[in-house]
Amino acid sequence: MKLSTRSVVALSLLGAVWGCDSAPTATGNTLATAEDHSLSVDEAAGMLLTQADLPAQGEVVLALADLWTDYTLLALAALEDPELGSIDIGPLVDQRRQQELVFRLRDEVITVDTAMTAQELEAAYERDLPGAQIRASHILLSYPDQATQAQRDSVTALANALRERALGEEAFGDLAEAYSSDAGTAAKGGDLGFFGRGQMVKPFEDAAFATGLGEISEPVETPFGLHVIRVDDRQLMPFDSVATAYREQLQARMISTAESSYVAEVREPANITVVDDGFDITREMARNPSTPLRGRAATRAVVSFEGGAITARDVQLFLQGQSPAIRSQVMDASNEQLENLLTSLAQGKLLSARAMELGVTVSEAEVDSVATALRTTLTEAASALGILEIEIAEGETADAAVDRAVRDALLGILRGDVDVVPLGPISFFLRDQYGASLNEGAVSDVVRLVQQGKAEASSPPTEAAPGPDIPGSGSED
Repeated sequence: MKLSTRSVVALSLLGAVWGCDSAPTATGNTLATAEDHSLSVDEAAGMLLTQADLPAQGEVVLALADLWTDYTLLALAALEDPELGSIDIGPLVDQRRQQELVFRLRDEVITVDTAMTAQELEAAYERDLPGAQIRASHILLSYPDQATQAQRDSVTALANALRERALGEEAFGDLAEAYSSDAGTAAKGGDLGFFGRGQMVKPFEDAAFATGLGEISEPVETPFGLHVIRVDDRQLMPFDSVATAYREQLQARMISTAESSYVAEVREPANITVVDDGFDITREMARNPSTPLRGRAATRAVVSFEGGAITARDVQLFLQGQSPAIRSQVMDASNEQLENLLTSLAQGKLLSARAMELGVTVSEAEVDSVATALRTTLTEAASALGILEIEIAEGETADAAVDRAVRDALLGILRGDVDVVPLGPISFFLRDQYGASLNEGAVSDVVRLVQQGKAEASSPPTEAAPGPDIPGSGSED
């Protein structure tokens, strides 16, 4: 995968580990640090200048800094232990273990009789009408802005009166044309054409699909006002053609309903409560997922429930496993949306605890297998990048060999010879374990040097001073 303009965008989404407000600890000519290694502004600019089609943008610089940091820390871990046993992946293994406990609890305690006779299935089909399209007409009566109760009652009385007139001898289309507030359909006698489930607001949809062919509904309230609905036509899939798929759909729904009931049984007595500043903490964790949490900051409760809590560290670990796009959504989410998210995290803890109470377990051998699989993925990534078993040249220090191997990997990515290997949540564990920082103030310096280098490359030859050296490019003084 070549680090072209298109792939830079993808890289930025795959990386973005630093967060929006990372506090820089590197200074001066340093763009990023990884343990005791550093990437200078000149080195970063030089590498980016090897590909003329790369835009001189901060996002590109951040993507490069992310990859350099990840790969340097991974190379250092591999130098310490080629099997990468020194990397602490315990939190990630614990997450997988909790998920597996919940899955097994579901299989253990949720039993649903999903057997149905052909007659029962057909009766359910007639009720649900899966895949049905109906054609309906309506008369919409809108409420006045900031309507009083008397005004609302007046609209309701008119809706009932119009329905009675339509049930009598008056034409529904004429009434719609004369009274409907929906100007778009009034001129067509209220005709809405054909529509299926999910295309109308739910109260309207429920009423329309519950109304028989040729029948007129009672007035139905939606955010738009009151509707009187007449069903004019109905297109159904033949039962025999959808019976098998519909049976599977109905059985899945029955299981889902049983699961929801069981979860509610576990959740409701626990009194799950988001603490006063829990929403702010969650948004901050999404904004800066690599923020170091130590001591009381890590164990601070974000959600409390009977017998436990979701801590700031729990929230951070969850967010570190999400894509930057999801973390961005969390930053912008409403309190209600965040409450749903945090409640689901608490729910997961409660369910895994219930599983252990009932003797549902994940064996140590299975846990070890998960850890082995994660480390295998990491070693394969390091091997693909050429940083797993680094050969130290004669007269070269180990640190210099790591710097060389990482630089070669990045230049290979820039040329398109090496695929980008995202490390996902492992990035956070590496940075937390070994230490890393970003000098955000240096990002603009790199952009400026790249812009300068591009300008000089496109200008006629002059005696001007050369731009920054390009590490690994083979150029000589």
